[in-house]
Amino acid sequence: MKIKNSALLKNKRVILEKTELFAKKGGLKSTPKVKIKHIRGIASASFYTGNITLDEEFVSLWERGVFDDDILDFVLAHEIGHLIDYGNTIKDKLSSSHFKCLIKILIATIAALALMKTIQILAVIPLFILILFFRAWYIKPELEAYKNAVDFKLIGAKKLIISRHKIDEYYRKQLKPKGALHFWHRLWKYLIHPSITEIAQYLGIDISFEVKIKKSTAEAKAEGSSAFLIWRTRAEE
Repeated sequence: MKIKNSALLKNKRVILEKTELFAKKGGLKSTPKVKIKHIRGIASASFYTGNITLDEEFVSLWERGVFDDDILDFVLAHEIGHLIDYGNTIKDKLSSSHFKCLIKILIATIAALALMKTIQILAVIPLFILILFFRAWYIKPELEAYKNAVDFKLIGAKKLIISRHKIDEYYRKQLKPKGALHFWHRLWKYLIHPSITEIAQYLGIDISFEVKIKKSTAEAKAEGSSAFLIWRTRAEE
């Protein structure tokens, strides 16, 4: 297993070992190759090659201690969760939630375009309906990947939720687009990413958020977030 474009990666062995361990736990026939390069997003798992790509900025943040090992576990477990969904054979891939999602979106897009051409002035209606269905279909493979990560014991449910929350908080503070850009950024994120609440519901976990007022700068730095998770029911690790 090789990592490409990893000149800045000091702890690549850790990533390789974790990937190999998670692949074995997930029942994959072979350990996926891991590439480190600049991509849009934190990581991705290829439906076609079965390889994992990590964003070099994310890896750099992990190396510098901005993201801890739990977050690295979360990211790798989620991508392996996708590969578990894809399966080991062509038959597995054709029955995966990812492939079903692609087929549904393709059919719905063709139908929507046909309707838009027919009814013309009311074209916005099928387009709006398509967007709603697009989200419901698109986030299903994401939710399945989270569920696989927990079911195959790659990561505990509590660690998964908290790690996702930490990532969301970090990028919420770092990325502050304004005006129309802010609207499209929020819309796109909503369309392709399930919320923490949706993930928790899919995993059967009852959680809520509460705002915590900091008493000191030191406390704020130590906790690194203005919100914290309250667990109404205990999730199994």
